[in-house]
Amino acid sequence: MGAEQINELVERVPFIPFRITLSSGDHIDITRSHSVAVMRTEIFIVLPDDRWKFIPLRHVASIETLAAA
Repeated sequence: MGAEQINELVERVPFIPFRITLSSGDHIDITRSHSVAVMRTEIFIVLPDDRWKFIPLRHVASIETLAAA
């Protein structure tokens, strides 16, 4: 999945939470649109406990929507 496709999910109105599954099998739930910045080759994500991560786009294996909270 490319940066443009992920950015569309982040900017969708109304926002729908989604899960990013990585090539390692780990996953990250995105529940707030303002916690994600999509760049050309990576994604910057602020985690709920105020930690953050850079995820290279090449490690994104899949994305799925989550049930609305």
